[in-house]
Amino acid sequence: METWDAARTVCQRYSGDLVSITSHSIQTFLQSECNSGVYWIGLNDKRTEGTFVWLDGVLPSLYTNWIPGEPNDHSGDEDCASAYLHEGGKWNDLNCLGLVLYICENDADIDECLSSPCLHGTCIDQLNSH
Repeated sequence: METWDAARTVCQRYSGDLVSITSHSIQTFLQSECNSGVYWIGLNDKRTEGTFVWLDGVLPSLYTNWIPGEPNDHSGDEDCASAYLHEGGKWNDLNCLGLVLYICENDADIDECLSSPCLHGTCIDQLNSH
């Protein structure tokens, strides 16, 4: 369990970042793969109170999963989002200094053979041959 910033640092150490949940299918996948609990996600309103953005700067306009009444900035110090995977993956804003589990994501290793010519199972002219 880590603070939001410490969790992000751990994710970045492994060439990733805190997860962005931008669709119902991602939410469902996380619920099926992760244990029950509260997890930091890569959504915050640190820059502008009340305007939550993903770590890449994108607003969560197409998909959100907030607990009804959230985000509420309880006590005026809740700037980091978490997902309650034991409660349908619903999101809540929490104090960023809280100690919470976290989910990291990183870019998947794309199989170059899907888009490049292959010869006997080996990708041609690629950095990583398969």
